[in-house]
Amino acid sequence: MSSNIIFVGGPGRSGTSFVADRIGRHNEVATFQDVELKIFTEFGGLLDMQSVLTECFSPNRAEIIFRQFRNMFKSVRTGGYGQPALESLASVEYLNALEEEFYSRLQPEGYIDRLDYPTFNSAARDFLLELATIAMEQKPGSYYFLEKTPHNCLQPQFLHEIAPTARYLHIYRNPKATAVSLLNQTWGPKQLEHAIIWIQSYFSAWLKARAYFERLGLPLTDCRIEDICKNPRNLSEDICSHLGLANNDEMFAGASIEQLEGWKTKMPEEAYRLLDQ
Repeated sequence: MSSNIIFVGGPGRSGTSFVADRIGRHNEVATFQDVELKIFTEFGGLLDMQSVLTECFSPNRAEIIFRQFRNMFKSVRTGGYGQPALESLASVEYLNALEEEFYSRLQPEGYIDRLDYPTFNSAARDFLLELATIAMEQKPGSYYFLEKTPHNCLQPQFLHEIAPTARYLHIYRNPKATAVSLLNQTWGPKQLEHAIIWIQSYFSAWLKARAYFERLGLPLTDCRIEDICKNPRNLSEDICSHLGLANNDEMFAGASIEQLEGWKTKMPEEAYRLLDQ
């Protein structure tokens, strides 16, 4: 199953949702529609839990990370983060059993203790695969599970540990457009200068992550959303080939380059100069 995991990521506000949605419509791909699971590399998720339980352990830190993870997964389950509730797409009983089994793997004696990497990674891997199974059982004929949380791709080492043969798709956009888009988000920076620094810091981290992908030879495609919009048929074919999917050259049909470039008409002249710099 781990060979059939697809991670889609990027800086956010860059087309990852569009791409994940279109790939998720492929007959061979299952996903939780419009849900970012977040639990893998976001703050308080499995990556932080691995660090606390295996490397930076203390009883207090362990108690806190378990509490944070429970709260995070509860938010995903019940519709937090401004997205559909996972419980509307999967059996509540199944999710309860899955979560409790995961915790019991991490604390088999009923209390929290330090773990080694193989024990934690095995439990995290099974947790991912069980989530994938839930999605795939709801889409007969699917062989792949897709997860899209934008910044997942910044943590290739951890993802490789829990899904050793997964495939990766990194989607990005003209960074000036991404900076402008961030200003329109309730959770994003409020000033253009801060948005620019946000984007610069993301791409600095991404260059290091991409070097890791390259060193390990992990199957990664790094693609601009503008290129998909300009040549959707060829990019559909290329991405299907990369992911191991049967070709669907209409997968990205209807992608609009005009919509992507609409930001250019919405900024004052001094903002363009700052963005160019």
